[in-house]
Amino acid sequence: MDKGRCEAWRDEVDKLLIFAGLFSAVVTGFTIEAYKMLHADPSTATVQLVAIVAQQMSNGTSTDATQQAISSVISGMQNFRPEPYAIRVNILWFLSLSLALATAIIGILCMQWLREYQRDSGLSPMELFAVAQMRREGLERWSVPTILSALPLLLQSALVLFFIGLVDFLRNFNTTVAAAITAFVVVTLFFLATTTILPAFQFLLHGNYHFRVPQCPFKSPQSWAFCRLAFSACSIISYFAPDAHFVVSMPDRIPWRYTFERGRLALHFWHWQNFDKYWYDKRMRYQALTRSRELDDDLANGLVRLASTHFPKVPVFYHVLQCMRSSPLEVNKVGNLLFRLLGSKHNRICGALQRLSVVQAKDALGLLSLRYLPEPSMQCSPAAIKSYLEFAIRINNTVEDEDAMIDFMPPIHPDELRRIDVPDDIIYHGFKCIGRLARADRDLRYGVDNLFMLLVSTMAEQSVRHQDTIQVNRLLESMFNACQRIERWSQQRRVGDMRAALKCASWVASAFASPMVDQRVSDKWKQHSAFEKLLSLLRTLDGLSKEIDEVTFPNMLAPDGPTWTSIRRTFFSGEELNHNCNFVHNQNK
Repeated sequence: MDKGRCEAWRDEVDKLLIFAGLFSAVVTGFTIEAYKMLHADPSTATVQLVAIVAQQMSNGTSTDATQQAISSVISGMQNFRPEPYAIRVNILWFLSLSLALATAIIGILCMQWLREYQRDSGLSPMELFAVAQMRREGLERWSVPTILSALPLLLQSALVLFFIGLVDFLRNFNTTVAAAITAFVVVTLFFLATTTILPAFQFLLHGNYHFRVPQCPFKSPQSWAFCRLAFSACSIISYFAPDAHFVVSMPDRIPWRYTFERGRLALHFWHWQNFDKYWYDKRMRYQALTRSRELDDDLANGLVRLASTHFPKVPVFYHVLQCMRSSPLEVNKVGNLLFRLLGSKHNRICGALQRLSVVQAKDALGLLSLRYLPEPSMQCSPAAIKSYLEFAIRINNTVEDEDAMIDFMPPIHPDELRRIDVPDDIIYHGFKCIGRLARADRDLRYGVDNLFMLLVSTMAEQSVRHQDTIQVNRLLESMFNACQRIERWSQQRRVGDMRAALKCASWVASAFASPMVDQRVSDKWKQHSAFEKLLSLLRTLDGLSKEIDEVTFPNMLAPDGPTWTSIRRTFFSGEELNHNCNFVHNQNK
């Protein structure tokens, strides 16, 4: 932070030094001409004397009048008094030049201070940290930031003085030119004065008690100085005349009763950061009291602007979602915010978020953010998979409204999950969660099949690498129990709802019979006492599959998974295959 702040100061001082140098050169040219007006011009006296001599020669005689004229010219040079306007112009322009040069001198000093402030002393890291803190404390205590902020004020003062002197100078030579330049100078100075006083006037006089108005952005050292002056005046009036707002007769729309109170409180602000913090706190306090469903929160509007500007850039959107997850936004506002970011094609996501509690909405945003990780390869990282499983299990265990179920599954291939080590508790509770959903007759179409795929794919390798046989049997039992619950759920559902059950079954079959899976996986699964529950699920689905046409049925299986024909050949006995030999699906297309 110190490095960035010092670089900003250094850049500002560099620009001020360049401008001060150019401005000094311009003012110097004017002061050279203005300085001549402070003393008698010898060339003018010479012209007058030559004219007197020429007149004398033309007359051919020397008269007393000629002598008096010569004496008058000499006396005028000796007793010369400059015009009042000449004195004013020289004061203004020389003072302007002095301020510009003073800005340059102080700016050079500040550059030297900053260079020493950032100098590496060659100390140990601990000593260097302590020295940096010591330097920072000295920098703040000796008001170096205040001095740096005063440099633009000095240069602006020099410009104002130069403009005033320019108008005064031209006024005594040509009124037409002076009028044109005066109009330009008046507009410029009016703009400067207006932007200087507007922040203080808006803060003290605006009629919105909750500060729900666009804040005046005209913040500068001179406007802060005026703010301090206005705050001090309000504090003095409030102290010596606490009932002054009853005496002042002004329009009713100006809240004079709050003006003096605001000024008294704002007197404790020492810089613009305190000013902005007070303004923001007042706005947020109003937001918390009203609990409005409108998206008028500063944080929400900022996230909308950021994401809308950089939406194609996935890393930016990922960080926006993370900010939403950690922000204190209301759940209904999060839904509105996502609607503005994602558009109408994600109405289900936006509507579902508004049905969730705060904790559930944060988990849902965590799931959604996994789809927008900065790098696509990060979606298959162990940390991302574990986070997805934890979020999905928590949401499915707590959300009771089926319309609030959302599938935020990132695009992951099962083969990429073989080498990921997932904690046993996550796998166990994941299967228990799916079984609970099926037992409660919940809709399994939204994300459950993907969750099942993750659990089964990681379980396949876990059952081989795990040394604890008891723990492996416990995990297998939870998976087979989930298959049993899915079977009972599928028997009570319509044919159109079978996609989730078929996908879950094909994921299990893929993990059981895939060539990429160790043969020991199949052996362990077959030896388990609950393996029959998986076979029962497959038999039930095989019977229900006869009601589905040949075109739709293959699309209801897991993508890149085994065909239903290969599943039947793997799991069913010869008698079962012959019993259903008249039913053939064209899945190999």
